Parts: sequence; structure tokens; C-alpha cells
Amino acid sequence: VTLCSNTVKKYETALVVDVKGIGEEVLALLITARCVTPALRVANPTVNFGHCFLKFPYQQMVHLINDRDLPGCYGLLPQEIKLVTFGEGPVVYVHPAMLDFGNIQVLKDASRMLYLSNQSVIPAPFEAQMAHLQDLISTDQLSEQSRSKAHSNSLWRIEPSKGVVPPEAEISVTLIAHLDDTVEFQDKVHMAIENSNSYIIPVQATGIGTTIVTDKPFAPAINLGPHFSLDPCCYCFKVTNRGRRTHQLYWMTEGFPPFCQRKAVPAISANAKNRSSRPKPEPRLPVFKLQPLRMELTPGKTMEMTLEGSFDIPKVVKERLICHAIIGKQSGKERIMTVDVVCEFIAPVLQISSSKIIFQVEKSPGGALTPQYESLRLKNVSSLPLNVLLSVQDPFFLCDSECQTLPMPYQPIPIDIDREHRLCVGFDPTYRDDLYNRVSEEVLIIRYLEHPHVDQVKLRGEVRFPNLDFQTMDLNFGCILNDTEVIRYVDMTNCSPLVVKYCWSFLPDDHGTQIR
Repeated sequence: VTLCSNTVKKYETALVVDVKGIGEEVLALLITARCVTPALRVANPTVNFGHCFLKFPYQQMVHLINDRDLPGCYGLLPQEIKLVTFGEGPVVYVHPAMLDFGNIQVLKDASRMLYLSNQSVIPAPFEAQMAHLQDLISTDQLSEQSRSKAHSNSLWRIEPSKGVVPPEAEISVTLIAHLDDTVEFQDKVHMAIENSNSYIIPVQATGIGTTIVTDKPFAPAINLGPHFSLDPCCYCFKVTNRGRRTHQLYWMTEGFPPFCQRKAVPAISANAKNRSSRPKPEPRLPVFKLQPLRMELTPGKTMEMTLEGSFDIPKVVKERLICHAIIGKQSGKERIMTVDVVCEFIAPVLQISSSKIIFQVEKSPGGALTPQYESLRLKNVSSLPLNVLLSVQDPFFLCDSECQTLPMPYQPIPIDIDREHRLCVGFDPTYRDDLYNRVSEEVLIIRYLEHPHVDQVKLRGEVRFPNLDFQTMDLNFGCILNDTEVIRYVDMTNCSPLVVKYCWSFLPDDHGTQIR
């Protein structure tokens, strides 16, 4: 007989035996039982967990006491044991407590670091944003557009603006300032830690420099590079006011008086006429000048400017441009920009393979006179590309490197920096139809489209024939006696560099005159 009781109580029952064919409940066995459980008790009915971080598991021991000899079975219900705890979020320290950027350049990013140190065992989600405070400029100095911008946009940004600090770790947050005026600015960082304290970190910075910018390289120095002298050098660019206040700009060149209008010339008095009337020397003028010299730029406005300069001789010229400005409603001007301008004024330099070309043609017996050619190399050793224009007079002419005659008129020849151009100079020895020695001298003129400088190559053409020179071309024997002989001597000179083979003969159609 097995008894498994689930209830605390006293049992009284009987086990009866039925005999088939005889009867029911022939025998009966009385069964009694009593089911009991030991009284279990908790040693401490209150369990205090203390301070617990949110969403982090904690454990505490509960002690049960059984005063009976029987084993006890238990199950826990929240109502039976009192649980005490204080839940809290992460503990995060933010440092430094204040950020002072000091003096920083306007219109450029400047960064400082904020550090978040999580002192707890749970992650700490955070979110940071700026309070968007007004800067320290009086709103009376700002335009309506600038005042609206000052209220709506912060000059600081946070990267990243939200995230999670891992348990027992430290991360950094970058605070970036981008100022748009040369005054002091202030703001506050609101750092909110989820389920924890929030922090307010004051920040401040002072802008230095200028909010006037250009679309091309200009300040603080610009090198215009090489430029041909006598040819105006021009550099165009745009200036923009990216600040909050209106700028009135005034440009001048260091070492020269500011631009002023020419005054009317007063009438010359009689006393002044008697004085020395030596003319005053013309004032020295700067090489470079800006147009316009004065302008007013409201916030966001853009204007075009032109920097021009020229010099009559090759020279490296350096000058300093100075810009003063009246900013907003200030009463005086302040220097906001200096620009060192450098330009190398040059003359074209062409390396010519020969400064003089000589042609020598010798007429041989039975030979024909043919054009002669000499090569010429022109190399550009200037700092700028050149366009070369050549000209020459007959009997000389120009050909390409293959000795093909170039068509007239000759076209400009472009020669890049450190490049060489090859051509040929030709000479026509048949420019005269006779058999006498002759010499022709001309010059090959080299001009430049970029500069009035002129180079020359001397040309000499010699045509040599086997010529003889006689002391006289007329012999007068005078009166001579009959049957007598008179001899006259004539000096004959080989005036050519060739060997002359000659023979004498009388002209068959030239009959002498007999005098009787």
C-alpha cells in the first residue's frame, strides 16, 4: 500500500476484499494515516540589496530554518520575503568642467576635447547639444540677417553628439568651434546621461584674423611667377564677407601714400614766375595696383577685384599691400590683411645654336649652282612659353628640319619652356645671273609676340667663281715704227680662292683697225 499525500490532514479508510462467486467485502483492512509538514522559517524576512545599477543582475542569500526532523519543501513568493533596493543609473564624470578656446582664427575649425569617464558597471548612453547662446556682439551692430543667424546657429558642434560610454571606461568627445567674427563668443554644452545626472559645461572663444576671404590664393602672400616685362600682369579674384558685420575696406601699398585725387593747379603769381621754376620730380608709383581701392561689403556680399602690375625692365618686384577696414559701427579703421606680392618680370631668352651663319659656294667647271642649307636650333630657356616670329630677306629663306621651304608669310613658332625647335636656313646662290664673285649679307630677325625684344642671326652668302683681275682692261701701244716690236706688261691676279686655268684668244668677230 503506497500513500502519497499532497494535503496536510488525517486519513482513515479501509481496504476491502471481494471474493468472486462468494460475496463482496468479505474482508476489510483498516488504514489510517496522518500527513504533516515541518514549519520552515526565514532567518531574516527582509533582504536589502542596497544601491543597484539599472538593468544589472545582483544576488543575495536567503536563509531558511527547519526545526523538525522531517525534511521540508519550500517555494518562494514575493509576499513572504521583503526585498529592499535602491536603483540608480550610471555614474559618469565629465571633465574639464569648462572649456576656454582662447584666441582662435575665424572661419577655421578649432577643436578641444571633453572626456566622459564611466565609473559604473553598466553602459552609459549620452547625448550632447549646444545651448545656442548669443555671442557678445551687441545686436545693434548686426544686420537683421545676422541677428537671425546668431540666434539660430551655434558656432560650436559636437562630434559625436550621442553615443554610449562602455562600463568602467572613458571616451572623448570633440567640441569644434568655427567662429565668424573677431569678438568673444560664449555658449554651453548640455551633456545628458540617460538615467543619470546632466552636466552643463560653459565654453568660450575669441575670434582673431578677418572674415574677408578670396576665391583664389591671395593673402598673406601671392607669387605671380614669371611675367614678361612691358606687358601688364593681371590677376582677377573675388572677395567675400563671411562675417556678421559690414566691412568698409581701404587698400594701400606700403611705402607709398594712400590714393588721393589730383588737386587743381593754382594760378602762377608774378613772384612765383621770378623764382626758380625747376619742375618737381614725378612721385614714385607702386608697380602693383588694386581696383577698386575702396569697397563696402555687407555680410555675405561678394565683389570682384583686379590686381595689375607692369615693369619696363627685367626684375623681381616685391611690394606689400595693406588692407584697413571699418568693421560694423566702429569709429576707426584697423588693419585686417597684409599681402606680399612678388612677380618676376623677365625678357624672352632664346638659346640660338649659332649667332652667324656663313654659306660658301664654289662654282666648279661643268657644275651647277644649287641652294645651300644650314641647320639652326632655337631653345626656349625662358620661364614662360614663347611664340617666335622669324623674318629674312632674299637670297636667304627658311625651311623646316627636312629642308622643305616654308610658305610665306612665316607663321609664329610656339616653343614651350625648355623645348627646342629645329629648322634650316637656306641660301640661293643663283640670285644673280653672272659669273662674278659675290657676297650677300642679311640678318635673320627673331621677334616675339609676347615682348618687343628682338634677336638677330647674321647671314653671309659667298658665291665663288674662278675669276681673274687685270691691272688694266685697256692697252694703248701709242705710235710705233714699222717693223718694230713694242711690249706692254699687264699684271693679272687670281682674285678668287679657286685655281684658275686660262687660255688667250682673240675675239673672232673683233677685227682690228689698220691705220695707213
